[in-house]
This record gives sequence, C-alpha cells and structure tokens, in this order.
Amino acid sequence: MPHIFTILLLAVASLCPVCLCGELTYTRAISIDGRALAYADFNADTLLDVLAVSANSSQLLLYFWQKGDSSSGVAEPTVVKLADLPAGARVVGAAPADFNGDSRVDVLLTVQAAASSSDLSVWIVYGKPDRESVTEPQMVTKTVDQPTVLDYNADMVADFLVEVTAGHRTVFTGRLNENRFNNVSGLFPDKPALFVPNSNLFTDMTGDLRSDLLLRLTSTDSIGVVMRRSDAGFEAGPEVPRPPGLPGDAYIGQAAPVSLDNDELTDLALPACKRDSDGRCSQSWLYLYYGSSRRWCRATVKQFADQSLNWHLDSPKQRPVQLCPGDLELDGRLDLLVTLRRSDNKRISAFLTPTGDCTDSDSPAASVRDLSLQDCPDGLGLAGSALADVNQDGGLDLLQLCASPDASRWLSVFHSQKYNEEGYFFRSLVLNGMCQNAYLCPERRLPVGLPVPGPCLRFSTERPEGGTRVGIGCQLSQSAYSQLDLPYLHFGLGQFSNYIDKLTVAIPYEKAPALQRDFTFIIPNSQLLVVPYPHDNTASWTSELFVRPFFDKQVLYVGVTLLGTCLIACAIAAVFQCMEYRRDKLERVSGQQGVVFDPSGR
Repeated sequence: MPHIFTILLLAVASLCPVCLCGELTYTRAISIDGRALAYADFNADTLLDVLAVSANSSQLLLYFWQKGDSSSGVAEPTVVKLADLPAGARVVGAAPADFNGDSRVDVLLTVQAAASSSDLSVWIVYGKPDRESVTEPQMVTKTVDQPTVLDYNADMVADFLVEVTAGHRTVFTGRLNENRFNNVSGLFPDKPALFVPNSNLFTDMTGDLRSDLLLRLTSTDSIGVVMRRSDAGFEAGPEVPRPPGLPGDAYIGQAAPVSLDNDELTDLALPACKRDSDGRCSQSWLYLYYGSSRRWCRATVKQFADQSLNWHLDSPKQRPVQLCPGDLELDGRLDLLVTLRRSDNKRISAFLTPTGDCTDSDSPAASVRDLSLQDCPDGLGLAGSALADVNQDGGLDLLQLCASPDASRWLSVFHSQKYNEEGYFFRSLVLNGMCQNAYLCPERRLPVGLPVPGPCLRFSTERPEGGTRVGIGCQLSQSAYSQLDLPYLHFGLGQFSNYIDKLTVAIPYEKAPALQRDFTFIIPNSQLLVVPYPHDNTASWTSELFVRPFFDKQVLYVGVTLLGTCLIACAIAAVFQCMEYRRDKLERVSGQQGVVFDPSGR
C-alpha cells in the first residue's frame, strides 16, 4: 500500500511544473582538517565518507560521515588514522575501489618519495572486516605518474594502469580474494608515452555500453586514442582529434565525459588555456566534443555581469585543469564546476553552463556564474572545487579545498545547497555483484558507495515540451589527481517529474554484446541500486529503488492534498455505508412484522 500511495503521489506531482527560477545558495556545513582526496562509503551505511591526507601529506585520515540533526544534516565526523607511510614520503593521490573482490573499500595510493623528489610509487591498503581500519601499506610498483583505475579483464575487480618507465605500460589486475596483483606488461607498444599529468578516461566512447579506454598520449596530433574493448582485451580505435584552432603551445586540461546532444554517445568537455611563465592561465577556452559527429566546437563563454572581471581557468602547479560535470540546478542541463581566477587575481568557484548546440553554431554559447561562496577561512586561499553530497537529498553540494600559500595547511570546506524550488533528479549505482544481498555479503552489508569502475547506463525519458531525452554515463571515469568523482551517477531531470521510461544498465564484459538489463518506469527523485549477481545471468540481477519524494515541498503539498482527499472520500463512503446499513435493517424489521404465524397450518 505505501508503494501505491507513492506512485499516485508522484503521478499527481508530475502534472505540476516546478519553477527553477531561484538562485543557487549555499551555507557552510562542515570543515575538516586536511586535503580531501576521494569519496567512498567505507562502513557501508549509505553515507559517503571522505578520505583525506594530513597537512604534511604523510598521514591518511578517514572521516566517517554521520547523520545529524543540524540544519546542514551532518554531524562532526569521526577521524580514524589509517596508516603511517615511510619517513619522508608524501601522499599525492588516492583512488578507492575494490582490488580483491571482497566488497570492502581498498585504497590505491600514489606516494612521492620526498617533497622535492620526482620519484613516484604506487601503494595499496586493503580494507579490514571491521570496515574502520586497513592493512599495512604495501608497495606495488614504481610509476611515472598517477595510475588510471579501470576494469581491464572485465571481472568487476578493480585494476590499474601505469607507465613503469616512459612508454612502457603495465596493467596490474586485482586477484579475487587475494591481496596481490597480476601484471600484464608491454601494452600498446606502438603508441607514444602517456601524457603527464594523467588525463586518461575509462568510459564508453563507442555507444555499446562497454567502457573503453581513452588514452591521452604525448602526441600533439590528437587529444587521445580510443582503445575499444574487444574479445581479446583492448584494440586501437578511432582517435579524438585535436580541436581546430587550438594554439600549439596551449595547455590542455583533463577531458570530462558528458552527455550534450541527446544521443547514445559520450561527448567530452575540454578545458584549455595559454599559460604564462608563472604557470597562470592568461587566456582560457572551453571546447565541446560531440561523439556522434566527431566534431569540436569552442564555446563562447559570456563574461561576468561586471565586464571588468574576466574569467580564467586556474589550478595549482603540477596539477591538471579539471572540470566537474553535474547538474547543480536540477534543470536537466549540464553544468561544469570549475575553479576560476578573475582579472583581480581572486580564485573563485563557478560553473559554466553550455546553452547552445554545436549544430546551430560553431561557437555555441555558454554562461559563467559565480557561486558566491564564503571565502576560505583563516586567510587560506582557494585551491580547488568539487561536487559533494552532504545532505543526501538529491541536490549537489560543493567542496572547496583551501590551502595556505606554501601548502603547509589544508582545509576542506563543505557547502550545503539550499535551493528554494527544487527540480527532480535520478541517481543510479551499480554494485560489484560479488554477493546477492546484504545477508550474503561480508558483514551482512551491501557495498553501497563502493566505487566500481566500468558499469555504464543509458536512460530515456519524455521531455515536458515533447520528444525524448537520452542520457548516458559510466561510473568512475576519472581516477587520477583527486578528481573527487562521486561513486554513483547523478542526473537532473528538470522541471517535470516524468517517469524514466527505460534504463539500460551494463557491466564490463570481455565478449560482445555487453551484459546488460533494462529497467522500466522508474520513479524520479529516487536512487536505483543494481546488484548484477551473478554477472553472466542478467535475468537474476536484482535492484532496489529508494524513493525520496518529500525533498520537494511541492510534492509534500500534493501528498497532503491527496491524503486529505482520500480521507474525505473514505468519510463519504462510510456515511453511505451507514445509510445503506440502516435502510437494510429497516427493511428486515418491516418484513418480519408482515409475517403472520398460523398454528393450524391454514
């Protein structure tokens, strides 16, 4: 009965448009000491925890998120020291995933030998059964740059790709129920060395819902080459060309996988700039790549309302310029969270929103908006921005990384979004499929929030103005340089709460076609958990749908109205029932009075 009520409630709500005319406002929710590196749900309580590194980058800190009663919806997290690294070593990157198939969060660390050293190595710590501690760190290999996390052999156990030396690529594959790796060396020997800093992507570039490997190489002729998943592993596919008109000396940041033109192919958003001798961007561009036409367009970014303030992409030295794609306003349009430097040299968190289409113009428009967040506290400066999920309400919150000028102190500040008129959203998370349900999983907990690289999805829904909207995405596309990707896929659905007509979920598989299953008529403002167990039997895959309709005030009002209508209808029905009962009783009494008993039988 509760499910029927929820469906009726949302069906009525879908007839009412939501005004998305309010401004995005944020309040500071909580701050944690150290630099946030990644998100993961270590204790499988459905709340994302934060993996951070201490100010001197020599110690890992795990902040367990707790649900509180404050307006921000969070309480002070618990700090757990995970592991001490060798003397003098510094953690410069972390990638959480399951590298041994036990459904617990492990962490792949990139360690710098010393602050002034260029020597890098990859270490691993494995999660313990208590889900609050890890094993001692183990060194896996030396590396040229930070690793790319992927699923190379399509077994839903995380692997990683590195270059041991320039041009010599090796994949380290995780072994099921073993705390060690196999290695496959000599990959793609005919390709140039990988670009540094790491800008590879593990996402579907061919439209078959099987994650491909987009390698960013040192070649200047293209942005990268697509290594398509095939029956024999990966084989070279089409190249992503260099954007036309991009200066040869331009600095190119990390490409972000996005869905732009309502088709079944992944598109790309690419930041680029011209750097001065001091490493600052003096000229910045945003390029959009459309997978269907294999065509680049340079977005014409409108300036701030104050025309004296120009925008420039910005990032700390030795880190790539990054974009965080998401739908901050839940209006169904792509937003790109960026760290910008204005002409007055102030760093700000802002978002770029493409508002045009490459089919209409070679230079589609894009707007830039300052999020107007509070400045970093205690004289710290903004060093980076990322999306977060503080309130678990479907809206995207923000994380600001604040640092002192000499990077001797770091503070990670979370800002909770306060949106007066919310739109509708949909969230999907594909688990690793190593166990069927919570009772059969380790510690009787589903690995919710465990980052799993490789699963992809495609959905379609009706637009309020007519036509069909199609979206596509893959989990954990980028894993290097603390991209801080959320472990699930999040989509804004816009002003109307239309049902998702069809959702296709696929997991990595060595042979074509992909292992996939369709789900239909999914309620908006919900999260769908898909458990692909067993991997090779899609008919046995299970799903859990968590519906959260009361985050929208309008849905609450509709619910109260619907409940009141039901109560009135029940009252009217009860009155009629009583009237009918009295009428039947009177008829029985009058019938008994009309019966005459004759003892003589005549």
